[in-house]
Parts: sequence; C-alpha cells; structure tokens
Amino acid sequence: QKLMNEGKVNFLKRRGKGYTPKYSKLLKENSKLYNGDIVYRQLQDGDHVIFNRQPSLHRGSMMMHRVKILPGDTFRLNLAVTSSYNADFDGDEMQTHVVQDYSTSNEIKELMHINKMIVSGQANKPIHGIIQDCLIGSYLLTHKDVVLERKQFMNCVYAAGHQYVKKLPSVFKRALAFYPVDKLWCGRVLFSCLLPENFYYRLKNEADPNEPIVEIQDGILVSGIIDKKIIGRSYKTINHVLYKEYTDTDSADFLSALQFMINRYMIYHGFSVGISDFVINQENKEGVKNSIQKAYIEVDNIQRSDEDPDMKELKINSALNNRGQNLAIHGLCEKNRLETMIKSGSKGNRMNIIQIAGHLGQNNVEGKRMPYEIHDQKRTLFCFDVGDQHPKTRGFIEHSFMEGLTSYEFFFHCKAGREGVINTAVKTRSSGYMQRKLVKRMEDLIVENDLTVRNSVGNIIQFGYGNDNYDPIHVYTNNHRDPSFADIDCIANKLNRKTTTKVYTTDLRTLLPVS
Repeated sequence: QKLMNEGKVNFLKRRGKGYTPKYSKLLKENSKLYNGDIVYRQLQDGDHVIFNRQPSLHRGSMMMHRVKILPGDTFRLNLAVTSSYNADFDGDEMQTHVVQDYSTSNEIKELMHINKMIVSGQANKPIHGIIQDCLIGSYLLTHKDVVLERKQFMNCVYAAGHQYVKKLPSVFKRALAFYPVDKLWCGRVLFSCLLPENFYYRLKNEADPNEPIVEIQDGILVSGIIDKKIIGRSYKTINHVLYKEYTDTDSADFLSALQFMINRYMIYHGFSVGISDFVINQENKEGVKNSIQKAYIEVDNIQRSDEDPDMKELKINSALNNRGQNLAIHGLCEKNRLETMIKSGSKGNRMNIIQIAGHLGQNNVEGKRMPYEIHDQKRTLFCFDVGDQHPKTRGFIEHSFMEGLTSYEFFFHCKAGREGVINTAVKTRSSGYMQRKLVKRMEDLIVENDLTVRNSVGNIIQFGYGNDNYDPIHVYTNNHRDPSFADIDCIANKLNRKTTTKVYTTDLRTLLPVS
C-alpha cells in the first residue's frame, strides 16, 4: 500500500482486468488495495535479480546480485566479479533479469548467488578475486616498513566496515605476540583486521626475496607481501581458503571490505605512473644498442654460411630474439612504479617494459620473418633496395615506443598486430561453434539419486559423476597427493604449531580512540 501511495507501482491486476495507476481514473480516486489484487511494483533495495553479460560462456556469466537503487542510467557492480563476466567499462552492455515471484527469488539465491560462485568447478580455484588498484594497494600496504598514523589507520578500518572496528581490541591483543607496541599501526596489522581470529595460512611467494613465505598466524599477517598469488584468482589464495575452511559469506566479505580499506589507504599513499617510469639510464641504453649491433653481425655471419635456407632462417630468428632485454629492465630507476604494477600482478609484464624502454625486436607473421612480397619476391617494401638483406628490412624493429618507430617499422608492427586480430576472430568462431555442439549434446544429462549420470531416456553415461563423484569446487589437491575435502597441511600446521603466551603490561584501551 505504501508503494502504491508513493507511485512506485507500475501495473495492477484486479478481477481479471489490468490498470496502470499513473493513468487509471479508478485508482486515482481510490488507491486502496484489496485482497486478490496482483501488484507489479518497481525494483527496490535488496531485490534479487539475475545479471548477465553475453556471450554466456560459463555459469559465471549469469549470477544473482542484490539490487541497490542509485541515481543514473548505468549498471554498477563490484570490480571483483568483472573477471567472470569478462566485463570492462569501455561501453559493455549487460542485461538484468528481474524474477517475478518469491519461489524463483529463493531458487536463484541458493543456486546463483555471487557468494556461491567465488570458486569455479572448472579448475577448483576462485574466479573472483582482487584486481588492479586494490591489488597494488595491498602490495604497497603490506611491505615490512609501512607504518600508518593512528588517525589514518582508524579511518581505513572504518572504511572497511563498523564490524571490523569492534574487532580491534582482539586484533591488537593477538598482534602483540608478533609486533612491538610502536609497530601496532603498521600496514600488516591493518590488513589482519579483515581476517578471522583463528585463521592460519602459509604459502610460498616470490614478491619479496627476503620474505619468501607469506604466513598468517592467529589471524595476524606475520611475514610476506600480499600480491596476486595471495588474494587474486589463483589456487589456494586467502579468499579460496576462507571459502573452503569457513563460509562463502566470509570470503565475499573479505573481498568487499579489503577493497574499501585499500581505496581509503590509497588516498593517503597515492600511486600514478608517468613518463619518468619508462626512462632507462644512458649506460643501459647504450648497452641495448650494442647488443642490437652484435645481433646484426651474428645475422650477417649466418647469411654468409652454406647452411640450408630453412635452418638459416631459424638461426637468424633465434639470433634476433631476446636482445638486450635484461638491460632494459635493469636500467629502470629504483622503486619504479611500472615494475610495482608488474610485481603486484595488477597489470603488465616484462615484455611491456622491454617494448616501452628497450626495443620492439623481431616482428613475425605466421611464425616467420616478414616475407619478400614485391618486386618478384626481392624486397618487402618499396623503401628498401632490391636484394637488401638487413634484418630491419625483414621486420626487426630496433626502436622502442619511447623513441618512436620509423614509418616502415610502424608498418611491420601493424602487420604483426593484424595477424593477432584475425586469429582472435577465427578462434572465437570455431570455439563458439564447438561449445554450442557440446552444450546441445549434454544438456539433458543429470545425476540421478543412485549417483549415476544419465540422459533423458535413462541411458547411463557415467556410473559416477567424473568417475569419482567429487564436486571439484570442494576439492583440495594437497601437493599432488590424493584429493581431499580439507587442506590437510594447513590443519596439521595449525595443530602442531606451538603457541607461546606472553604477559603484557600495555593497556589496550590506550591504543584505541576515545569514544
């Protein structure tokens, strides 16, 4: 009735007749609802809807979201779930399917809720995880020497949610077993605020050679730097362990709260990449040029040899690859921000550094150097002399993006890029057709009560689903041993670890803000 009075009912059915409240004279005179009326109301906060992005390739392409009504004409969604949709924000279109009754609403809540989709059955690892800005922020926050001001620390905790503020006395009490009082405001303790009290975690990580193991004891991050391997979409990340050892809600709350916390931290810290991050020192610049000249001499010697032409091409291609790449990478300044992005796993790779600061190297089409296609197969472009066999006439690019490409280098680079675009289009077509055939072939398969997999006419396809009756979502591999439904190593370490108790004279109330 309240929605009716507020004008949030779009349509009403009464005794077999339909009325639109906005235009109905009858309803304008008397807007009271009676038993038996069917009301079609507008969406409101908390409604369950199915969100979809095409192409719908797997179950992560259609998931249940809870609605939050906001001003504007666009859909907004959490960054952590964009990976499974393969969505970005450059003009993507998505669909929302609004369910029409309570039974359907409950059904999609149990079967399609985002929290239940965090781990995929395809490879028993998460398909939702921390990405981009939050990944960089987590990497920067959990360095050993990061200590925040008390005010900043508290603001970050409040940004995560009031429930984490209530946990602070417990967090500080446990943190005192590993950190001195003056270090309680460090980034690692701040990160620990989001973890359960009895959480234990241990994983090898290469983010910092000095701390090769990320270790969490009693819910406190003791050592190691957080990166993509720890909170991304890999097997045995923190969000994966929370999903398995605790609940899907705990995993989802962690992913959500971490983003709010890190976004607030990044307001204080800041992070941006500029041209200065792509400039390498003069010594390394000369080293890259010298290594290219050595490659030219090596190619010239190969061309003069009497070997088979195909073997010559193979050796030339090998000689022109990986020239001066390490010089380009090591020529960057210390604490380079592009390198920070790559190390954290947020964006980019070593090849991006090499192409921006070093040189682009050999560009191939169909796995071979640029072919002679004009003047009776004697040259690649009109700007080269007939019979010129210099590597740069066959697609070798000796300049970087910072220096800028010559006109013929740009042409060769576009030629190699065109091949990638064509392959993508062809691959999408063939894989899409293959998936359709598989889906149509298997759409009637179900697991019966006797655990056999059967089709619509009752034929047995498998005596047990996957021949082992395991649901991949709930399976751990346990270091290539037999699969199990629990992380045996983690449980053993948790039970075997000797806990040491200390007596503290510090009053925890002095550490917390005055209410």
